[in-house]
This record gives sequence, structure tokens and C-alpha cells, in this order.
Amino acid sequence: MKLKPQQLSSALKKGLAPLYLVVGDEPLQQDEVSGAIRRAAQEAGFSEREVLTVDSRFQWESLRQVAKSPSLFADKRIIELRMGDTKPGDRGSKALIAYCDDCSEDNLLLIRCGKVEAAQKRGKWYQTLEQTGVVVEVWPITQAELPRWLQQRAAESGYTLNQNGALLLAERVEGNLLAAVQELEKLYLLHPQERTLAEDDVAAAVANHSRYSIYALAEAALAGDPQRVCRIMSRLELEGAAQPLLLWTLSRDFRLLQALTAPNADSNEIFTRERIFYKMQPLYLGARSRLQRIGWQRLLARCGRIDRIVKGEETGNSWDELLQLALLMTGTRLL
Repeated sequence: MKLKPQQLSSALKKGLAPLYLVVGDEPLQQDEVSGAIRRAAQEAGFSEREVLTVDSRFQWESLRQVAKSPSLFADKRIIELRMGDTKPGDRGSKALIAYCDDCSEDNLLLIRCGKVEAAQKRGKWYQTLEQTGVVVEVWPITQAELPRWLQQRAAESGYTLNQNGALLLAERVEGNLLAAVQELEKLYLLHPQERTLAEDDVAAAVANHSRYSIYALAEAALAGDPQRVCRIMSRLELEGAAQPLLLWTLSRDFRLLQALTAPNADSNEIFTRERIFYKMQPLYLGARSRLQRIGWQRLLARCGRIDRIVKGEETGNSWDELLQLALLMTGTRLL
């Protein structure tokens, strides 16, 4: 069974599954989903917890050994398998399938792992886990979704966060949901009697906790948002982000866009080959139409020049050049 995070609470009230697979690369939501599962299990009598961390030295046989060994202090036990971004491989796949074939009512298996690609979801181990238990997928909240998410979060605590306040808070904490939750809690403490939080309340209380990533910059550029590009680039420069990785990300997108404009190009095939998530595909298609008039050779030549500046082989301000490159992707005309 597959559930969304917001469906989990009602499902847990109906009863526990033998195993839960929490998939995704958003830490706050992963922690909250896993915590809800553990609390429900503890209320059902699973009072002992065994944590296994999968790394390059992990022995998959230990999963079977823990599952079969008698508990010393409780009748029921939670086995938490933390895979992170590690893939199960052949041994891990067999171990997970074997566990599903011989589930015990005395064990509840909670698996936490990072993003799983579409090809892996078609694998037997993933399909077996989904058929045996519950899969909960958590994804990063996009900038467009963040204000609504903040308003819902505030409403759960009995507060009303108005639209302007939500937009301002989303701008200040973009890319960091943990900081968003902390700032909301601070607002609750500062305004214990007020149940409506406005823009002025947010502006007075919230620090700038933006944690922009290089990929957020690429997303803003593809979306054609020059103001957000400037804001993110300023933060990346302040934090000393790796310029070679930033340049690689932008130049990769230029090459992908160039491939999309080739005669008889199959966009679905290209997106599958390059592993472009479906939510990002419309952004690439929109950027393709904007950039065709500029000329791909001109853009790639600009990438080459920036690469030489970063390496010290040519003079110039690399941060200014990177900003101009990202602005070109938004469709902004440069002087």
C-alpha cells in the first residue's frame, strides 16, 4: 500500500502494518512520519527498539538475526533500518524479500531511505515491500507550495497565518523546513494571545534562515524567475558555494535544453534518460522556448569562459558571470 504523509495518521488509527518504508530526501518530513509510526507502535505494545544503520560494511544477514532473536526486555519490538542513500544491492534485496516472506507479529520493521528512482521502484524488493506493508513517500516542498504548507502548519496549532505573512515567511526560510517550524514556534511564543499572525508579526520576529541549494538556483532559472535567481545567487556567494558544481549544473541544463530542441527530439525519452523528475519537466520545456533565440553555441561558449575564470586561467568576476548565465536562462536580456 502507498500512502501520502497526510494520510498516515488515519491509517495508523485503523491498525499497524507489519512494515513501513519511508522514502524521500526531506529530513523534517521523514523524521515526523517515522516518529508517528514509532508512537503508534509503542501504544500498541512495541516497547523495544533496535536500530540498524546500512553502510558499506553492513551485513544484511544481521536483519534476519535481529528479527529471529528473542527480545530480552519486551514481547514486541520495532526494528528500524536506516538505509539513507545506500542501495540494497543483490544481498539487501534478497534479505528484504526474505523478511517479507516470514514476517513476525512480534516485530515491526521501519525502513528509512532516501530518494528511490523509478527503475528501482520496479525492482522485486521494492514491489514486495509495498505489497507487504506501507510505503510513505515524502518530497521537498516547492517554493510555490511552501506558503500553503506554512498556513496549514499554523492552523494545526490553532493559529491563522495570513497570505502575506505566509509569503514573507516562505521567502525567509526557503529550503529549510526545520527552520520554518522553529520560526512558527517562536511566533506562537511571541503572540500567545493572538490567533492571527500577520506580515508585520513575521517581519519583526523571523530571521533570515534561507538555505538555498545549487539545484534551487537551477530550478529558479528554469522557471524564469530573475528576482529569485538574484536572491539565491547572493546567498550562495555569501555561503561560499562550490562554483565548479554550480557551473556544471547550469551547463548540464543548457546541454539538456539543446537536446530537447534537436530535430525529431523525443522529450519523454530525454527526460527518462536524464532522470528528470516529472514536476521539473514543464520547467525545461518552458525554458527551451525562451532560450532558442539566444543560440546554444553562444551559451555553451559562455560556460567555457566562466570555467576558465573559475580556474584562474582568465580574468573576470566568476560570481558576476555565473549570475549573468543564470539570468540568461530566465530569459532576461543583458546589456
